[in-house]
Amino acid sequence: MPLSLITGPTVEPLTIADAIAHLRIDAPEQEPSPATAPLVVLAGAAGLVTPGAHRLAVTFVDSDGGETTPSPRSIVVQVDSSANAQVAVSAIPIGGSRIVARGLYMTQADGDALFLAVTIANNTATTATVNLADADLGAETPSVNTTQDGTLTAAIRDAREWGESITGRQFLQADYCQTQSRFPSCGPIVLPRPPLMSVTAIEYLDTSGTLQTLDPSVYVVTAPAGGACRAGQIDLAYGQVWPDTLPQVDAVRITFRAGYGATASTVPGPIVRAIRLAMGTFYEQRENDVLDKTVTALPSISLAAQRLLRPYWWRPEQREAA
Repeated sequence: MPLSLITGPTVEPLTIADAIAHLRIDAPEQEPSPATAPLVVLAGAAGLVTPGAHRLAVTFVDSDGGETTPSPRSIVVQVDSSANAQVAVSAIPIGGSRIVARGLYMTQADGDALFLAVTIANNTATTATVNLADADLGAETPSVNTTQDGTLTAAIRDAREWGESITGRQFLQADYCQTQSRFPSCGPIVLPRPPLMSVTAIEYLDTSGTLQTLDPSVYVVTAPAGGACRAGQIDLAYGQVWPDTLPQVDAVRITFRAGYGATASTVPGPIVRAIRLAMGTFYEQRENDVLDKTVTALPSISLAAQRLLRPYWWRPEQREAA
């Protein structure tokens, strides 16, 4: 039964910081944080910056989404308590060739922590204006430099996909569409890539060729949970029958969501450890012209990863035993 990915995971089981720590990558291999502080003064126009003392700093963002820790902080810019203002920023540092954006962070009034005020979506501008109240500032500045070349990002992704391919599971939340020519004459519809989280919809072409959505009252969804759970399935509800469909390929379309969850913390620990080991292998072997993501292609260092993943192996032919 054909299966197509609709929406893939938005995160990975490992962060760049996790990978850097595991591989013991030294700081010189990363983009260095900005070495100089920006210059700040009050702009002439009225604005929204909360009255009080503020300091600003800059980070570099690379093409893979990694971000450095902040630059030294600017001198204090004091916004008068009688009126809000804008802050004019100049001498904003420019990064290296892999830097595609910079983050401009500002403290809240009389505060110490830095929060995102402006994202500069280039590596050329040296001036900017901050015009945000404290309540509208964004995320706090990174505490770890997560910049690294694309091979590290690719190694994490490849390790996850390798683990998913040999276990037959979906580690992080993703949406799929499974198509089939008709509804089964007997037995359940077993959905691949366990754990099943939910069934979004069952659509089918009726005998006139019109796309219909099957009422959820017609079927029952079983979604087993747990690290080594069996696959989810769809059964007919008591007293119901599957509708007739147009006799053609892909007449039935089932969209569903699979995975342990939407965040890395939902993935079982042994799977994360296996991905970490495999990621190290993919990273260290990055100079190979072709890296085949199969069990036998990985060097012996990944034998431990295979053992960690073995309890989670699932294949369609194993569903009855599961």
